[in-house]
Amino acid sequence: PLFVTWKKVINGGEPRLRGCIGTLEARCLITGFRDYALT
Repeated sequence: PLFVTWKKVINGGEPRLRGCIGTLEARCLITGFRDYALT
């Protein structure tokens, strides 16, 4: 499984989970990150 999560700081507070995307299928780490990266 491969999951990518991201957190966001709002008004200087603690980082909060803002999103998660991924798959339960087996993936190669390098190409998996490439598929789920924003850039």
